Amino acid sequence: MIRSGIILMIAVCFACLNADCYAEQQDEVTLIDSLFKAAQLQSGSDKVETLIQLSEAYRAVSFDKSLLTGEAAIALSENEGYLSLKGKTLKSLGVSALYMGDYDLAGQYFVTGLEAFSKADDRNGIADCLHNLALVHELTGDPAKAMDFYNQSLEIERELGDADGQATTILNIGNLYYEQGNFDQAYDHYYMALLIREDIKDTLGKAEILKNMAIVYWQWDEVDKAIANLNEAGDIFTGYGNQQELASVYLNLGMIYSEELHDDEKGKKFLTTSLAMKQETGDITGTARIMGNLGNIYVRMNDLAKAFEYFENALKIYENTGHAMGQVEIWLYKGRAWHHSGDNNNAIPALEQCLSLSDKFNITLLHEECYQLLMKAYARTGNKEAFNRYFSLFMDGYDSSMKRLNKMSMQEAQNAYKIDKLLQEISRFDHENKELADQKLFYKMTMSAALVLMVIAFIIVILMMKNRKRSVNTTDIEDDE
Repeated sequence: MIRSGIILMIAVCFACLNADCYAEQQDEVTLIDSLFKAAQLQSGSDKVETLIQLSEAYRAVSFDKSLLTGEAAIALSENEGYLSLKGKTLKSLGVSALYMGDYDLAGQYFVTGLEAFSKADDRNGIADCLHNLALVHELTGDPAKAMDFYNQSLEIERELGDADGQATTILNIGNLYYEQGNFDQAYDHYYMALLIREDIKDTLGKAEILKNMAIVYWQWDEVDKAIANLNEAGDIFTGYGNQQELASVYLNLGMIYSEELHDDEKGKKFLTTSLAMKQETGDITGTARIMGNLGNIYVRMNDLAKAFEYFENALKIYENTGHAMGQVEIWLYKGRAWHHSGDNNNAIPALEQCLSLSDKFNITLLHEECYQLLMKAYARTGNKEAFNRYFSLFMDGYDSSMKRLNKMSMQEAQNAYKIDKLLQEISRFDHENKELADQKLFYKMTMSAALVLMVIAFIIVILMMKNRKRSVNTTDIEDDE
């Protein structure tokens, strides 16, 4: 099962769950028919497994049938005492509920699934449910709980040596940091997850991370790197036939071309292609995400009627599903559109609603733009008190950013100093090692020379002793005579 999370571009969220990738809808009919026939002939745990697969196959066709089939699998699991299979079914139903945008129901299924896995002492299942509960809290705007559940899941994955699970959870923690505007921490976690994916040779998982890293590059104004990453990820998704993820790549490319490179026509082409793919796969919130961005393009094209048609349709989806980030974004888009058209009476309440929802869901990513737009709007209306209030909030955020930048600069300077000192130490050690090597060579040569001299002296002594003995012998003979 592939587990993954959302990035700020929430459209990808339902491609990143504890579930198999969804097949094309036309393939589902054949699959459903095959699974249904198999279930009629099976019993016990085999039948439960088939019912789970059948429930998942129904996701793209009928949510009601998906739930009914899943409930049948739960009933059979309870009758037979299959606790792990019961947990697996509940987890699968939770994914189905997430897929349809019913976060409350998804949360209930995951909690119940967690209980079943805990009774069965199924550590893998426990980690999966903790992970998916984190995703529910992330989607509904509770990052603190989301982080807690992700960390619990990661602890178990490390205990089990589950590299795939660790990579996915680390990726999702990065997503959480991204949504809070902490791009450095987000990138660090993406990079850690990338190393794991490369180590286990998971090409598809690597593509997901490349896509997420691209959005950080965009935030850092490194547009060329962002596009390069998205194109590389897109090629991989195309090779695997993963339409869901490919649609997310097109979404992000559309946003970059329209918002960053000011090529609205090319951006609109990418977005409309992505929209058709999302609608075909039944991704409700992904569809809403693209609608919001298409609305922004129509604002720049001065077609406000078409823009607000997209905004309102997207907002209805987000409100019905309880999608936190989506609601915050659409109110910002509406406020920005009214502001650019000079309609301060509508812009101000829309932007304040954006801030209100941001505070409710603990989302800080869009605060700065809201403050700036509200400052300008209140300046236009001559409301000095409100202007000063938002100017103060903006400057507080600016000061915090400057402190972070100064801290980073200080850390860089400290690191540079440490590196310089380290290089000096290395140079000193190299010098000392050279001196020791020279001394060693000198001693070695001296000892060799001394040894040679000793050998020569020894030979001379022997020769002298031989000559002396010969002289003594000669003298003795002469005396005898």
